[in-house]
Parts: sequence; structure tokens; C-alpha cells
Amino acid sequence: MSAARFLIVRLGSLGDIIHAIPAAAALRAALPSAQIDWLVDPRYVDLVQMVTVVTHAVPVDPRAGMIRLFATLSELRRRKYKVAIDFQGLIKSATIARLAGETAPLILTALGNEFMQSSIFEPTDELTLRILKYARGPFEVWHQQAYGAAFVLVAGVTVAALLLRLATRGKGMKVQ
Repeated sequence: MSAARFLIVRLGSLGDIIHAIPAAAALRAALPSAQIDWLVDPRYVDLVQMVTVVTHAVPVDPRAGMIRLFATLSELRRRKYKVAIDFQGLIKSATIARLAGETAPLILTALGNEFMQSSIFEPTDELTLRILKYARGPFEVWHQQAYGAAFVLVAGVTVAALLLRLATRGKGMKVQ
């Protein structure tokens, strides 16, 4: 049986990357044979490479262009991660983690942040927590909104994954 594969997603912000390092160390301590890759902004690759518990630092810059981003995501999909741990908590990072092909996303955000943002570059309300809160709520209208949001979330992820597969099919792109 092959070792478990984990993808840590914490793209940028030097301080936040440093704060996520103990979580990577704890993961390594719990699963010594696991492959732990870290998706990070190219500016911080050298820092993440110094973290001995990380198997591979994968540079990704969403602003570098769609072709380069799809090439990176295509390569990540071939690695077949079982879990992606999103320490960033942005829609951007959650989308990148999902499109990387993980089968069990863990999105760690502000845990219950009640504020919605209009920019994908700002911290956002945790949608999955909001869906759970509404599904367990006392009002029928909340239940309807929870089921509607869950459907939209699943449909959006499915469409994004299909578009990525179509965009990268047969291209044989490799990340260098």
C-alpha cells in the first residue's frame, strides 16, 4: 500500500506560512511515511523547502496565467492526493485545492466567521459551516437555503473539475 498523500494549501503571506508549519510537523509526527506537499506562492518556495517535514514545495501563482495554472493543477491531479488541507480559507485557495484533485478537502478558515466578502482575495465566511448551521436551524426557510447552497456548492465544484479536465486533457503539460 502506498503512503498517504497530503496537499497543504497556504499560498502566501510569510507570517501565515510560518504559522502553518507546526501543523505540517504534527501531520508528519502522526504519519511518518506520508507524502506532504505544500502548494505555495513562488516567493516562498525557498522557505517551505527548508521545512524538513514537507516532501515537496509546489510553486503556484494564480496570477501567472491560466495555461501555467492549469499545467500545475494537471500535474497535481496526477499525484492523486487523498486530502488537501486549506489553511488559507479563501475561495481562491479552496478552488485550487479542489481542482488539484484531492478526494477529501479540509478547509480551515476563521471557523464561523459571520461576514461575507465580495473579493476572492479576502477571508470569507466558511460556506460548509454555514450550510450545517442552517440545516440544523429551527426555521424551514433556513433548511431550504442550506439544501440550495449545498446543491450550488456541489454543482460548482463538479463543473469546475470538469472544465479543468477538459482544458488539460491530452495536453501532457508538465510542471518544471
